[in-house]
Amino acid sequence: MKYDFWTDFKLGWKPNLVTASGLLSIPTIIYAHIHAILWLIPFFFAFAWYTDWKDGNLARKLNLSSQIGAFFDPLADKIFTWSLLIYCWDRIPMWISIPIIAFGAMNTGVRIYKIVEGKTKDLPYNIMAFMSGKLKTNFEKSGLVALFLMDATILYGAPTWLADVFLVLHYIG
Repeated sequence: MKYDFWTDFKLGWKPNLVTASGLLSIPTIIYAHIHAILWLIPFFFAFAWYTDWKDGNLARKLNLSSQIGAFFDPLADKIFTWSLLIYCWDRIPMWISIPIIAFGAMNTGVRIYKIVEGKTKDLPYNIMAFMSGKLKTNFEKSGLVALFLMDATILYGAPTWLADVFLVLHYIG
């Protein structure tokens, strides 16, 4: 069966639009952090988590799953994580950041290889994200939001033990 890009694009445009809207939280989180509007950051993380859940839910519920969406959803997760890791580069140890970015890039490269190989040999291919990848992404996002919550506790004068809790949660995530 020959792959038809435009048919696939038309099929999955609604869930992919939800995925793309989640990416809009990246500049908003960075802007809020730069301008010390830290109380807004958890809401934009929640929005990103919601869109990450909603796009797949919408695709399954309305039978709008597409190969573009199967590639775009995990890529959007990586873009989200990588952007905030790079933004916080001076605060997150390289031994944490570099493997996350390298593993994600390698994983995306394998997905691209599977797509190209499947098209050239006219073979079916599966690039859907596994549950383990979703869990990993959520741990990474949790670690990043904990870092920003630590900043908020310091800025808004919360007890120092709370900042320490968020620091530990950041390292766990």
